[in-house]
Amino acid sequence: MRRFFYAILLAAMLPVCAFGQKTVHVATAGTLPTLISDAEKYTIENLTVTGQLNGTDLRLLRDMAGNNWQGNLTDGKLSTLDLSGATIVEGGEKYVDTDRIYYDKEGSWKDNISFNTVDNVFPPYAFMGCNSLQVIKLPSTVVEIGKCAFAIGMLTSITVPSTVRIIGQQAFYDCDRLTTFEMPAALTSIGRAAFSYTGLTAVTLPAGVTEIGKMAFNGSNNLKEIYACMAEPCTIDAKTFSVFDTAKLYVPNGSAAAYQAADNWNKFSNMAEFNPTGIHGLQAEGPYDVFSLQGRHLVRGATSLEGLSRGIYIVNGRKHVIK
Repeated sequence: MRRFFYAILLAAMLPVCAFGQKTVHVATAGTLPTLISDAEKYTIENLTVTGQLNGTDLRLLRDMAGNNWQGNLTDGKLSTLDLSGATIVEGGEKYVDTDRIYYDKEGSWKDNISFNTVDNVFPPYAFMGCNSLQVIKLPSTVVEIGKCAFAIGMLTSITVPSTVRIIGQQAFYDCDRLTTFEMPAALTSIGRAAFSYTGLTAVTLPAGVTEIGKMAFNGSNNLKEIYACMAEPCTIDAKTFSVFDTAKLYVPNGSAAAYQAADNWNKFSNMAEFNPTGIHGLQAEGPYDVFSLQGRHLVRGATSLEGLSRGIYIVNGRKHVIK
């Protein structure tokens, strides 16, 4: 009798477990809604999507992550989303309703955002206000993260490909549960208030960064360490950071004088030099994704870096020297 009872209990639990996790391949952009049933939509917690995604697909993913395309909260439970094997392509429906959601304070669209997807751009406002989404891996081909893409969210972890060059304004605004963020190696521009009011405790700015917008890290008061890998300081505003007196700024060897003479960088009361091409920031254990400086993928998911010859590599999105 006891075994029979447990069998009945297990049978009752099986549909929940099945719906809790799902892997889907979207062969044709815009068809994700045909691959996830209405019965599954608000029960899936862990989703892996491969293939091509457009606005129609993102509209569904927003809904599953707790906030639909019209800005209304839903019963969606999607907390972990793996898009690393997917590609964002142009086309499909608008993923956000411009008449009902997210307008500027003046009530107009200054940026002329169309809310249609564009090839290899993670779209503006894509998951803004989605209160279920906590963990996401972005497509490996993304070159830009759009304005407010994850603003006012519950993100705790995000994997960003090394190909991303631009992080748009307010992209991670008020993501106060986000404590770590691996800046992509190709990054050149960080938009206004992109990381305002996050929970970041440390940040490494890649050597190629030439633009950091006003208030980019303002309100992120948990920042204790800032590694600026740029040999020459770019222009920042007096409110780009709010931790001038509490965080330690590390600058490349031989660059301290330039930073001490640069407006607003010189507000940091604690500054030191470091070697940005060393192994700073490399976690003690893998997995590691290793690329050559020419962008060739050499190692995927390795647990150690043994066997690599001496040289300069991109390891998990950062430049490192193997000596």
